[in-house]
Amino acid sequence: TIPSPTVPPSKEGFHFDRVIFLATVEALFKVKLSESQKSGFNFILDKVALSLNIVMLDWIAYILATIWHEVDKTMQPITEYGSRSYFDKYEGRATLGNNQPGDGYKFRGRGYVQLTGRSNYTKEGLQDDPEKALEPTIAARIIINRMISGGFTGKKLVQYFNNITENPVGARAIVNGKDSAQTIANHYYK
Repeated sequence: TIPSPTVPPSKEGFHFDRVIFLATVEALFKVKLSESQKSGFNFILDKVALSLNIVMLDWIAYILATIWHEVDKTMQPITEYGSRSYFDKYEGRATLGNNQPGDGYKFRGRGYVQLTGRSNYTKEGLQDDPEKALEPTIAARIIINRMISGGFTGKKLVQYFNNITENPVGARAIVNGKDSAQTIANHYYK
């Protein structure tokens, strides 16, 4: 998990030595981070440091673990993998607000967490330009705000990480049910 902050949280956010943090990530995950991965970690850490809604280090660790998984360890916003025909599975899905031909592909997953479906893009004001979900600032706002507010599934970080509870397996329900819950929990615990 994230090293302890050197100062308590304040309006300036959490502070810790990023060099040590990145070296710790490399050691725990047995990887050599690319410059792109390092800049991605630093970008997200900058964004969470600016969020006055982040109240626990566990939240930061779980957001980072989720991103690590969702973007295939790139730490950069990505477009969901798959051929054009793969996205036919999203066609006509009322739960996603996909009500126009081609919505499955047009509103395929993008970002740090795979924002999917016309209704989700519309909630973010991106229905006319879905590619904007790949802009790091927008992608960071989406994942941070929605994980805190319950904007993906109605489940919130505070339900799984608080002064009584630490439940990174259950926390996957914040984004995507139980899909890869243990894998992301393992990333969180590292």
